[in-house]
Parts: sequence; C-alpha cells; structure tokens
Amino acid sequence: KLQGKEMDDAMRWPAHRMIHGHDDHGKPITLINCHSSNSNSTMIHATRRFRSGAAIFGVHMAPDDLSCNGIRLHVDHMNEWVGRSAFGRYGEFREDKDGKKQVKEIRIPVAEQGGIPLNLSGYQSSEFFCAWNMTLGKINDFKLENRVFFDLHFKKPTSWSDALAEVHKWRWFFSLATRSTIDIEHLSLYRSDTLYDAGEDTMEPIPVWIARPHAPKILHEKRTKHDFHFDFTAIEDDFSTIVSQWKNIQQPWAAVLHRFFAVAGPRDLWVNEEFLFLAQAVESLHRARSGQTTQVDVGKAAKEAYLNAPSGLQDLLGNRGSFGKTFRKSRNYWTHYGEPSPETDEQVLSGGDLMDFNEKLRWIVEAAILEEIGVPDS
Repeated sequence: KLQGKEMDDAMRWPAHRMIHGHDDHGKPITLINCHSSNSNSTMIHATRRFRSGAAIFGVHMAPDDLSCNGIRLHVDHMNEWVGRSAFGRYGEFREDKDGKKQVKEIRIPVAEQGGIPLNLSGYQSSEFFCAWNMTLGKINDFKLENRVFFDLHFKKPTSWSDALAEVHKWRWFFSLATRSTIDIEHLSLYRSDTLYDAGEDTMEPIPVWIARPHAPKILHEKRTKHDFHFDFTAIEDDFSTIVSQWKNIQQPWAAVLHRFFAVAGPRDLWVNEEFLFLAQAVESLHRARSGQTTQVDVGKAAKEAYLNAPSGLQDLLGNRGSFGKTFRKSRNYWTHYGEPSPETDEQVLSGGDLMDFNEKLRWIVEAAILEEIGVPDS
C-alpha cells in the first residue's frame, strides 16, 4: 500500500528505482528496480500497478544506504545436499500379546547447537544453520519440518549489487554440486541496525523476495545425494579449500563458467547454439589453463581438452583424432555456415548427432570445473 507522500513519489515520471510502501499490517516494504506498468482510476479510487525486481520486507532502505552485513540463503535441494537435521528420532517399542511391536514412546530431540561452522575465508563468519518448525495437521497430528540455511556474514557492509553477485556465485556452485538447476527459495539480508527485539546483539534476518530466474518450481523435485556430483559430507574436510578455489576461478574462468551454465540450465537454445556455447567454453578453457590471450587454435583447444579429460571420460569421447576434426569442422560450419557442411562431410554434425556431441563437450567442461576447484576424483 502506498499512501500520501509515498504515492506521490511513486507516481512521478520517470519512476524511481526504489519505492517505499507498507503491507496490510503497516510494516515497511522497500521495492527495488521497479517501474509503473499500468493504472486504473475512477471518480473515487485510483490504482497503479508496479513491477519490481525485488522486495525487502521490514525496513525502508535509502538509495544511498542499500547495503547489508550478510545474507541467509536456502536453495533448491539444500536440505538433501547438506544432509543434516535439527532433530533426531528415538522410539521405544513394546510387544503386544500377539508378539507384534507397538509404539510405546517417541522422542524427538532437538539439537542444542543448530549451526555447522564453516570458517570460510573472506567472510566474518559462515555456517549452515539447521532450523525446524512444527505445523498442525489433523486431530492429534502434527508435522515436523527441517530446513537448512546458509549464513554468510561479510567483513564490511556490502552493496545490494555485490550481495546479489554473491548469491549468483553460490547458486552456480550448488547447481554444479547437485547437477541440477538451482534457484533461490529463500533469501534474507542481515543489517547491523536490525537486531532482535529481545535486545540481543544478533542481527535479525530481513526477508527478501526475488523473482525466480528460471523455473517457477523445482525441476527435479525428488533428488537424493546419489543424484549429485557430491554433497557436503563428501567434501566437508576440504570444503573451505574448494570454496576458495571456486572463488579464485570466477574471473579467469568467467567465459568458461558463463557459457557452461548458460546451457546447464533450462534455456531455449537451438542445438547448434548450444554447441557453439560449449565449443567457446572449451576454447576459453584453453585460455584459462594456458594464460593465452591471443587467438586460440580451435584444433589445439580440442586436443588439449581431450587429453586433460579423465581417462574414463576419454573412453566415452571416442578416437582423439576424430574428436578433434569433428570439433573443428562443426565449429567452423555453425559459426560461418560455409563448407564443408553436414551435407558434404560426415564430420560436420547436425541434428541428433550434434546433440550427442554436445553432451560430450558438457562432460569435458563439467569435469574441468570440478577438477579445478579440487573436488576429489571419487
């Protein structure tokens, strides 16, 4: 709801990138990157609809103070990926007169410490936090739910854009780890001026709404750790090192990462466009590994990518010479649409054959990223 000066400010043209309003209970809301889409008015009532990139609930933030001291994330499949719970289960049973087991008592202990400290470099603090809640069901029935959050506190106040870049970086990391398209289910900001009412020094998380950038719901709703490349338990001892290396490759591997994740998630690309993205990722891979900044020899990049792939993967890629020629010829054709073409040369792929080759290129780039950040071979 916008009233008084808030409404007057929002109605100005051009529309502000930030609008302050209130919800139905009078609590403040800050809308970011918003613009007016349409309006409707009568003699006694006027309404205007706004589109917004994000909504921050509970505070009115100023344009020159749009910063935070930390973030709290919950992403698709995070509960399964971390594999920890805030509570356990312990039951006692007895045998009835027929010898069948009957429940005598069920106890559900809640852990005294819900956090898993991570001690990641570059942050003031970091942890996975296991929270739980109870919801009522039918008569004498209730449901316990566990949710794992990822808490990061920065060493200094961080701008809204930099915080979103941090979120984006972690969304890619969990997409890689779970081999799934990850979106943000929950995002909150921490600010030093928002403390709990009890007077504690602990900052209260401020809920943020951001439109899901991909699917409106989880694409792979039923996932287990067996579907992932790795889960937290598998890399717990090396987690800090892997994360540091993941952050280190963000700039030198930017072209590799952008092109790979452009096709790793749901995106309406033609098969030849997907091939070109992956082919460019392979060429960028050569630049990232060699430090070369000049024009990359396509054949050399393909040969290096093949030789640096795990030995088990090389068996699936087929003959090295044939792989390199197919890569080079298909790359040249789908870039320039010249000769040789799919009609004149069988090593210039199209259709289903090109789809199969794309999968091989994806395997190569995926394996290279995993190896670079230090995920164990197993």
